[in-house]
Amino acid sequence: MRLTNFILRDMEPILVEWEAFAASLLPEATDMGPVELRDHAQSILHAIVNDLRSSQTREAQQQNSKGRAPLPIDATETAANACPR
Repeated sequence: MRLTNFILRDMEPILVEWEAFAASLLPEATDMGPVELRDHAQSILHAIVNDLRSSQTREAQQQNSKGRAPLPIDATETAANACPR
């Protein structure tokens, strides 16, 4: 099974585990509910799927793996950087 298919098929169980892990991050998670614990997890997973499904040159793959991927033309932010620290 391709990773993209696994992520899409098992999105909810992945998010449940994500939420459980986020809840273990204390003291920050002490007063957080499910919405805050999941944060932008679903958007991040969808972005991963879209990225994995896109055609990329070897150079683009290397840049992407180092966090130097270009932003989509119409994007002001990505799912991964959408929430302030």
